[in-house]
Amino acid sequence: MDRRSTIRYSLQLPVRFKWKDKHGKSCEGLGRTRDISTQGSFVIADTCPPQGTKVEMKLELPLVPNAFRALQVHVEGQVDRLTQAQENSQSTGFAVRNRKFILREAEGMSSNGADFGNDSYE
Repeated sequence: MDRRSTIRYSLQLPVRFKWKDKHGKSCEGLGRTRDISTQGSFVIADTCPPQGTKVEMKLELPLVPNAFRALQVHVEGQVDRLTQAQENSQSTGFAVRNRKFILREAEGMSSNGADFGNDSYE
């Protein structure tokens, strides 16, 4: 029985994420969402932030018909758990619990994921 309080959507979206390591060094990674909700998401990626780490993500949404600009989702959250690759598994990945979830018009997006531009952690 699934006890989540929000609907989780199965969406494979390009995502770019960043975090700071234990020494304060900025790190970045690319991946794809497996699913997403307003409370959290699961990201499949080769490089994953450590469990408990604060993470910032930008997800590229597909262009909606008759829309003038693409949309992107900005997420600030925390890594809740990591999943390691197994023989029959797609890849490694991590679950994020959202603290902030904002939908915005996209700026500087690429097909490989979001462009952070001058955004900062502060």
